[in-house]
Amino acid sequence: MAPQHPQGCLSVTLLAGPDRALRTAVLEHLVEQARSKRVLVLTFDPQRKQLDTTDSMRFRWVKSKQIQISQAGFVVPFRADLFLELNAIAQQGSTDEVFVELADNVELPSARDALVYRFPGGLYLGGIARLTRSIMVVQTVGLVEEFWVPSAGSESEVTEDPHSETAYSRAHRLARSIECADALVVDRMAAAPETSGKVVRLLRGLNPTAAIVDARLDRLEADPLAGSIDERLWSVGANDAPSRLETRRLISDTDFTRVAIRAGRPFQPQRFYQFVQGAWKGVLRGRGRVSIASQPDTWRLWSQAGAVGVLGPKMVTAQKAEATGWLQDLTFVGPQEACVKACHRLEQCLLTDEEFDLGARLWRSFVDPLREE
Repeated sequence: MAPQHPQGCLSVTLLAGPDRALRTAVLEHLVEQARSKRVLVLTFDPQRKQLDTTDSMRFRWVKSKQIQISQAGFVVPFRADLFLELNAIAQQGSTDEVFVELADNVELPSARDALVYRFPGGLYLGGIARLTRSIMVVQTVGLVEEFWVPSAGSESEVTEDPHSETAYSRAHRLARSIECADALVVDRMAAAPETSGKVVRLLRGLNPTAAIVDARLDRLEADPLAGSIDERLWSVGANDAPSRLETRRLISDTDFTRVAIRAGRPFQPQRFYQFVQGAWKGVLRGRGRVSIASQPDTWRLWSQAGAVGVLGPKMVTAQKAEATGWLQDLTFVGPQEACVKACHRLEQCLLTDEEFDLGARLWRSFVDPLREE
């Protein structure tokens, strides 16, 4: 259930992206749209030129500050800057809407988390602020290639959370930012029509529900697919399932098919290890919860972007998985042929009927090259 926000709490819009000129155009348009409200612009861009202020619009620069919080056995980053700033703004009572400008799209996931999640120690902004939308400015030229260039596999030099997907590689950081945005801004003047069309199809594959817009927030395509992705994935598209996997194509496209995958039995560790070693090659993005037979009552996050795939640390099995019976719950995005091949290779990793009948006690004895020390 979504958290309930009291009336009168701050409305917050996040705006992120490396293209300052395009960010400026979007920011000015947002301010113009909100001219009847009391507005405050918070910018984390030290090079931002101050916008013209009025009686109803204020502007100020802030510096990034994160703290680390222990949660469920691991450390997560928390945006202390947003928590402190928005609390102070709410107490002043002189602002209705806040526009937060982030200088890089890599900041979008952590900023969004700070606004929508409850953190240990009572750190929760939902009582005073509500996230109305998160907007990401994307660079059209070269976006598709960004997932495959050698630098896409580079790791972050400094990270607050080594287990975060954004720490895995540059391609992961780009994918996570796109996936958590409510609106994706495309500069349609920066590339040829065929390039812009391919970028729009890529963005739609990575984020089926986001609005794809121009700098004035006008749509560049038909409305995105509405409703909950989890509920919709299993009612849309043809069933391409191998015998033990249930799959659905949410988007069917030669370059950027989006396939959802579920299964009710765990993976055999040695066969899944072979998949992790590279049987997914050619898929642009793969992400989801996986369960390994020799590691019962736990799940691990499989996250792959471009040429880098990472299997995250063990987590206690979620109640949702226990209730639904789905042990595997993943999504692949990429060329149709690559996604189909990866699905069939993934199916080969599932326990056979004979292995499944052994039961969880004997599954623990399987040789497991993926077992954590």
